[in-house]
Amino acid sequence: MAVTKLELIKDDVRCLGAYFRQLFAMAQEASSQEPSSVSTGEAGECFIAHDVSAFIRPDMVCNVYNLVDFWLADLCRFHERKGRLATSLQGIKGARSRLDAYHKCLTKVAALKLQPVQTSYDHLEMLRKVRNYLVHSGGHVMPKGRIQVEQVPGITMSGSLAIIADTFVWDSLNHAKVYLCAAAQA
Repeated sequence: MAVTKLELIKDDVRCLGAYFRQLFAMAQEASSQEPSSVSTGEAGECFIAHDVSAFIRPDMVCNVYNLVDFWLADLCRFHERKGRLATSLQGIKGARSRLDAYHKCLTKVAALKLQPVQTSYDHLEMLRKVRNYLVHSGGHVMPKGRIQVEQVPGITMSGSLAIIADTFVWDSLNHAKVYLCAAAQA
């Protein structure tokens, strides 16, 4: 019997959750072995000294976003083939991001009803923004984005550096599962 996309998504989320539990245990062990310190940079901003545990949560955030990016691209291609859609993902106009293009492809072109999971999509949009700061700015948030990032539950600021709480990682993984499963079932 063929495995459905829904089952594959749930399995990927389960495996990522198991991986994260191991990483959280490693982060706790590493933090207890290495003294954590706060230093002041040239500009007078504080930042946390980088021991190995400082890289774990940002990596998790990127892993969740990569899961979302992979599966949304796959689901868009699936619906393009299934429905012989006139517009492909590349033909989506006015998208603010690739995540927005996926969402528009699924809701406007493939006509999936994803309103019940709008809260999860909104969280994934914030996940995308946080991930972009991690990837493109080393986790540092420019002043114009700081107010928006400070409002994200599970993200705090230390100077210009975004600090990720465990809750943000778990909430992001849960919202990814909810949104992806809805898109796979629709």
